[in-house]
Amino acid sequence: MTSKKQKDSVLVAESSKVLSKLMCPALEKAGYDVTLVGDGLEAIKFCFEKKPLCVICDTDLPKLDGWQICSVIKDGSEISGIPFILVTANDLKENDFTAENSYAEKVMSLNGENLDELLSSVQEMCAYRKDVLAAEAAELETAEAAESGKAAPKNAAPDKDKSAPDKDKTAPGDLATIAAVKTMDKNKSFFSLYTTLSDLYYYVDDIDSLIHNIFQLLYKVTSFDAATIILKDIPCMFYFAGLENMNEKDATDFRRICRTDFEKATGVSVGSSYTKHLCKGIVENPKTTSDFKSYSCYNVEADQIIATIHIASDDKQIFSYKISSLIQFIVQKSVFLLYEALKIKHITFAETKLRSAFSKFVPEEIIDDMLKESDDESEEKGPSNEKRKVAILISDIRSFTNISEINKPENVVNFLNVYFSQMVDIIKKHGGSIDKFMGDAIMALFGAPISYVDNAKRAVAAAIEMSENLKNVHTELMQFPPGINFDIGIGIHYGEAIVGNIGCKEKTDYTVIGDTVNLASRLEGLTKQYGSRIIVSEAVKDEIGKEFNVMPVDIVKVKGKTQGVRIFRADSHPLSDEYVKNYTKGLDLYIEGAWKLAMGYFEEALKARGEDKSAKLMISRCQEFIKNPPENWNGAVALTSK
Repeated sequence: MTSKKQKDSVLVAESSKVLSKLMCPALEKAGYDVTLVGDGLEAIKFCFEKKPLCVICDTDLPKLDGWQICSVIKDGSEISGIPFILVTANDLKENDFTAENSYAEKVMSLNGENLDELLSSVQEMCAYRKDVLAAEAAELETAEAAESGKAAPKNAAPDKDKSAPDKDKTAPGDLATIAAVKTMDKNKSFFSLYTTLSDLYYYVDDIDSLIHNIFQLLYKVTSFDAATIILKDIPCMFYFAGLENMNEKDATDFRRICRTDFEKATGVSVGSSYTKHLCKGIVENPKTTSDFKSYSCYNVEADQIIATIHIASDDKQIFSYKISSLIQFIVQKSVFLLYEALKIKHITFAETKLRSAFSKFVPEEIIDDMLKESDDESEEKGPSNEKRKVAILISDIRSFTNISEINKPENVVNFLNVYFSQMVDIIKKHGGSIDKFMGDAIMALFGAPISYVDNAKRAVAAAIEMSENLKNVHTELMQFPPGINFDIGIGIHYGEAIVGNIGCKEKTDYTVIGDTVNLASRLEGLTKQYGSRIIVSEAVKDEIGKEFNVMPVDIVKVKGKTQGVRIFRADSHPLSDEYVKNYTKGLDLYIEGAWKLAMGYFEEALKARGEDKSAKLMISRCQEFIKNPPENWNGAVALTSK
């Protein structure tokens, strides 16, 4: 019975479902044993553990990308001879520096049209890799036979296939690289070292923990007595290990040496603005005095030096070739980790500042939505300036000019701060954001920058709670003119507006403009005339349904509008049925032009709710129209004031 032929193993590191579905079935059909992994860490672990004949890796992978994986495997590891094909869905530029310096055997843009090219490359590289492995196995067998005094087997090493590519030209894992890897204990020590470094990626969002772990790794390799890592930042960050028991003079001298070398390497003068962090527990039996016989400084360098690592020891033999190679490896592979950690630190700092600035005016959940990166294509983000439907709420303190004239400026400011704080909290609670303060007025947006399905409902709910909260606003330090009490008016309209960053090069604001804003302002101005704290448009009424206590008040043509707008009042508590029934019937008759009949219903409404400004206003209009009927009556009265 013949044994089943073992398939050639190919690793595919690909996070894109499209590209993986393009490659894997084709490779399996061609007879390869295909393993698919979705991120860079898994790819590296598989390579070291399983040693596939060929690796196909996307340049864009989670955790570690293809360029980084290829660099690690090809730059001094025991598996550097594995053929590496880097693929990307993007177009490669001519003379691409990254591709030219990747050490990969092949870098290609992959699409459905060049799949055969990929398969051909895999076939060629697998065949060549098997020849190399066979030759290495034969050489090992020959060496073992020579040591035991046995004759070398005939035909120990098969002749190299003349069609195979030249090893020196195509195999970056050449004999020099293999020799260097062997000097670094390429088996357990290198794999353990890289595995640990790979795991440190999970600490990049906590820079203190990352540095602590780098110290631990360096100590595992060197058993140093003192070490320093200095990060180039604003301010610079100094991390020390092994100094917790050292006397102050020796510790200061060591820190001074590290600082001097850092400033020479980076050209940065640290000055007096820097932070110090002592990482305890790294060194076993920390020294109380320094008697260092060995010291070295290493630059952690990408495009520029981003950090320096300083290592000192009582052992004058610490920096052997083997240990120096391991330190250099750690330093080289720490570049990405420290760069990412600093970037995340800066992003986190910027986010904290943004939260601090916005939290006064915008709900936390809106800030979260603004900051998070979402793959949800349905999320309504839009361009920087766009037309969208929003609910505009404008609130104003009634007769505030008269109130402020008789009060001390500092009392007025303190009162406004207290009032604004309470009103803003309510607006944020209901998902609104503050667009601006205009003197004693507040303009709030519901639907920008983040939109909800019930923006109008949220605006009305906020307005009602603002109205209810007036009794909680302390006015003890304020004086009010005779006949004037502390009260507000709120106008709400729902419609399309232009939202986005509006302004000039020197100053821009995220705001909203358009007729919707103008109408909301006009509605706020009508609150005093109709004796209601909250006036909303018909567009708002249509959006909120029957959830609130809303009743029609009038049809008006506000200043700047040619068409009549139905307006409604919104109240915290239901008005009496008798009032609502009589007023609504009177309004219907009034609109039809039956002013005499309408006046009777308005009078009944006034009896049901004494001193009602709306009923009084409508009675006065009916009396005027009975005497002087308006021409072309359509139920709307033009109002000339704002």
